[in-house]
Amino acid sequence: MHTNEHITVLGDDGELGTPWDPRLGEEAVAAGERARLDDLDRQDVMHTSVRILSQCLSPNVGIGSRTGLVVGYVQSGKTLSFTTVAALANDNGFGIIVVIAGMTNELSQQSHTRLLRDLGVEKPFSRWAEFFEPDVDDVGRIRDVLVEAREDSLPVDERRTVLITLKKNHVHLRNLIDVFAELGEAAHVPALVIDDEADQASLNNLVRKGDLSSTYRRLRELRKLLPLHTFLQYTATPQAPILINLIDVLSPDFAIVLDPGPDYVGGRDFFTSQSPHVGDIPPDEIPTRDNTVLEPPDSLLRALRLFFVGVASGEIRRDGQPRNRSMMVHPARETVSHVQYHVWVQAVRNLWMETLSLPSDDPDRQDLLKLFRDSHAEISYTVGDLESFDDITDRLLRAIRRTDVRLINSLAEANRDIHWSRNYSWILVGGQVLDRGFTVEGLTVTYMPRGPGVGNADTIQQRARFLGYKRQYLGYCRVFLEPSVSHLYRAYVRHEEDMRDRLMAHIRSSRPLSEFRRVFLLAREFRPTRQSVIDIDYTRPTFRSGWCVPNQPQEADLEANRAIVDGFLERHAQNFVPDEGHAERQAHQRHRVARGVPLNVVYNELLTRLEIDIQDSEAWTLALILIDRYAADNPGCVCTVFHMRPDVLTRRLVRDGRIVELFQGAYPVETRDVYRGDRELRDAPVTVQLHTVTLRTEDQQIVAKDVKFAAIWMASPVCQDLIVQPQSTG
Repeated sequence: MHTNEHITVLGDDGELGTPWDPRLGEEAVAAGERARLDDLDRQDVMHTSVRILSQCLSPNVGIGSRTGLVVGYVQSGKTLSFTTVAALANDNGFGIIVVIAGMTNELSQQSHTRLLRDLGVEKPFSRWAEFFEPDVDDVGRIRDVLVEAREDSLPVDERRTVLITLKKNHVHLRNLIDVFAELGEAAHVPALVIDDEADQASLNNLVRKGDLSSTYRRLRELRKLLPLHTFLQYTATPQAPILINLIDVLSPDFAIVLDPGPDYVGGRDFFTSQSPHVGDIPPDEIPTRDNTVLEPPDSLLRALRLFFVGVASGEIRRDGQPRNRSMMVHPARETVSHVQYHVWVQAVRNLWMETLSLPSDDPDRQDLLKLFRDSHAEISYTVGDLESFDDITDRLLRAIRRTDVRLINSLAEANRDIHWSRNYSWILVGGQVLDRGFTVEGLTVTYMPRGPGVGNADTIQQRARFLGYKRQYLGYCRVFLEPSVSHLYRAYVRHEEDMRDRLMAHIRSSRPLSEFRRVFLLAREFRPTRQSVIDIDYTRPTFRSGWCVPNQPQEADLEANRAIVDGFLERHAQNFVPDEGHAERQAHQRHRVARGVPLNVVYNELLTRLEIDIQDSEAWTLALILIDRYAADNPGCVCTVFHMRPDVLTRRLVRDGRIVELFQGAYPVETRDVYRGDRELRDAPVTVQLHTVTLRTEDQQIVAKDVKFAAIWMASPVCQDLIVQPQSTG
């Protein structure tokens, strides 16, 4: 597993936002060693953790609070990240670390158990004083730890950090608030509060009603009792934390984007066009109130066959890649649906075991093996060294017989019944419990017969448990989805990558996160997150194929824009040739054109450098976002650039500070056979026209000379759906 190869960090300017240099001590090193990573991965985790903690408030600041947002992918090692950050905080004198974990008792206990293990809390002479969901009865013991840590006579390596883990629940948070209230000044120590799955439940679900939801209210109260702390939000779906109001106490001051490294398998691996890893579940094979399905659907049978071929291969190889083989059947939330699929899977398993036990010349056995041969061929397309079908057949009955099929309706059932070390292959059937927080070990085949729900982008992505560190066995992985859901996942991947790319670009600019423009690609079938936590509405500007034309001269930057355009034309002069057209065209209807210019070159050298007046900036910025994403999705794409009428002086009328019409019209107007007009000079997917004009008023007064304008035409494939949310820092 290659966990966090790269990281980009943003910090605000000013004393409280000034990065500091955490010391890499024995607790962080030990945590890295317990993670059983290779040397390179361990170094990456250490580097990442130092960078994260450096953006939190230094323990030497004295007083203040800060909120950070750490963005990873689904199942990309976020728990390992915040565990190592906690260990590093211990090394650097943080007195209190609070980890707010899952929303259920089972998830909270699971996180608590993992923290104890990964931090070595229970080892002799541990530098941790651990408390699970404390209440006022624990105040005395917590105070003793905090008071002792301040004694000058106590060696540094014997000072303990208070580690508190609790469920994300207003009752447990209320108990913790009572603890800190009782502690009083004893709790005035550097603190780190880690909110796992920060997009879930923490935010104010009543903001549109002018009220405070219970968990959000408790988090506010908790933070008020910690005079020096950083509230660190971890999530794979940051839409909600980014889109809440900037004045909200949970709106992040800085953001960190984690790169999970090359072994991670994400949406880009599954949801490319013609992906061999995604199969369809026809809508008529999904049981609903209006569609009765009486027998196991063909798509389910296909998914089971692919899974069992993979299990047989794994039993032959015994290479631990992966350690387990699992299949997840993830229908709608209703328990009755889970039971139906569980019955089907058990019945199919029993039938196939019975059939494979028949004599080799039995027609039923031969027919079944023909179907498995097709599945073997399908897997061999993505697993180049797959064992022969005869070898797989020899193991097939045993692989099916040894697979444990479990119905999971609660996390308690999962923790009680699923012991991964006791069996190699599993099929788990369940609903919402498999959405978030529960890791299905060695998941290779996912069968998800459910619709998109209400269309919240973050909710849909959290169902993608098929993502993770699977590069070494990706060839065995298959995901079966209803076609409309596959479409949504493909759209989500574009949205996710756009959001991460834009966030990282802003980070590299070193500007405050408050200045990050909330503009994202998002298909209209989606909402970014639940509406209840957002009190500033976003808009969906309509972009179809057409022109983006700035008409307001940026007076302060006329010279700068002139130099940018002239420099671009000079660098690419050899590419410009006279455009073709009617022989009777006049000089102002003749231009020079460069076709096949790399779009990313035009974007980086020209379009992103031009200064645009504030009245035109929103449309221009949105156009650049669309072009940037199109270029990223289509490597090597090119565009056309026109240098309009370079040999004549062009005048344009200005009224109320704006150009009335930049484009020259057609000639003759009636027939258009000599000149079609400027607007018709365009090629797909992107065309840029460079205009040089002298601006005059209606009474012929010269306003400005040699003003450079760029107009952009975008074809429909470039014009994807956007959401725009205006945020004010005032």
